[in-house]
Amino acid sequence: MTRERKLAAAIVMCASLVASSCAATSAAGGASAETLVPAPVEEAPSLAPPSAAAPAAVAPATNLALAEADDTVPMWVDGTPLQTRGRLVDGRTMVSLKGFGGEMRMGVNIHADAGTAEITGGTRTVSFDVGKNTATVGDHRTQVSPGAMFLDGQTYAPLRFMAENMGFRVVWDATARSVALFRVEENPLKIDTVKDISETETLQVNIQYPRIGGLANKDAEAAFNEHFRKAAAACRAAGEKTEKDLKGQPNSTDPRVIQVQEWLDYRVAYNRDGIISIVLTQFEYTGGAHGMTVQSSYTMNIQTGQVYALSDLFKSDIDYVMLMSDEVKKQIAARGGDIFLLRPFEAIRKDQDFYTQDGSVVVYFQLYEYTPYVAGIQEFPVEFAALEGSLDPGFEELIMGD
Repeated sequence: MTRERKLAAAIVMCASLVASSCAATSAAGGASAETLVPAPVEEAPSLAPPSAAAPAAVAPATNLALAEADDTVPMWVDGTPLQTRGRLVDGRTMVSLKGFGGEMRMGVNIHADAGTAEITGGTRTVSFDVGKNTATVGDHRTQVSPGAMFLDGQTYAPLRFMAENMGFRVVWDATARSVALFRVEENPLKIDTVKDISETETLQVNIQYPRIGGLANKDAEAAFNEHFRKAAAACRAAGEKTEKDLKGQPNSTDPRVIQVQEWLDYRVAYNRDGIISIVLTQFEYTGGAHGMTVQSSYTMNIQTGQVYALSDLFKSDIDYVMLMSDEVKKQIAARGGDIFLLRPFEAIRKDQDFYTQDGSVVVYFQLYEYTPYVAGIQEFPVEFAALEGSLDPGFEELIMGD
């Protein structure tokens, strides 16, 4: 990871020189006249909070505003500039599937009649429903906003979502306006999606959870997978109980039938350096103005089988609660008017919810814990570099070693 940081810094230094050269080539009819713009909303270190609404409630990505041509920056892969460029669409960086896939020697299939598109590289396939906010990664159907779309006769897909699911790390610098992609070596694990999907007039269940395979420690593998199996079972049980309770309470003033909704989905937040971090999102609707979303997460050392608590990431003599709380306070202050607190933030809990992602540990708060429903689940990524010297030596060696 240290090598990648140095290479990214070198790219930033020469990006402005290459940008002017690439712009001249494009204007003269070069290989591509497309433009890549790293979007502050998409590429910034802070994660956009997940939507608190049901996955099905996400609006399709259509008729979005395009960036001006002078908003372009170069895109690099492992230090080599690409001819293909993308477009900033409503605050998100989009890239041509054919352009990117062609340069990367990946397979691209556009099915205009069916409204689908897919890109394949090695054993990885990402499929998009064009004009909708849905995509399928391997056997896992998930939400992405914005989704793939047609622009000027070409099919564009969200750069970060596509690249990360094709095995790349995405790095950007807002000041230098450069984007760098790095191929990463992920843990040699197999991740399958277990599905439990059904629907009646009174209950809709849409459960997807991961099943991890490939660990040398089979007991640890089974114990880790049990977390997800139990979460799925609890999700279905909650829906069935609520459905039964509502049927037992007829409402003579409202003849409408309430369809209870229970959703469970997952994402792999980190899967390298001997660490895997999985985030689960559960949504429940039982009637009323809106449903409720709860997020949980599990981070494991695939060699030892240890499932980390937040305290395990730090040296025993470090006041990690104060350290992490100070970082959260800084970010709250930096967000200013963009975040409204229901009560003052003092400190994280000792057992605070967290997960790891590339370059940082992310602590988060549930709906209504500190912010109103409309704010979503608030997440605060703290870079590992800011915690260097405070982290447990074993953990630090894994995530910060060369």
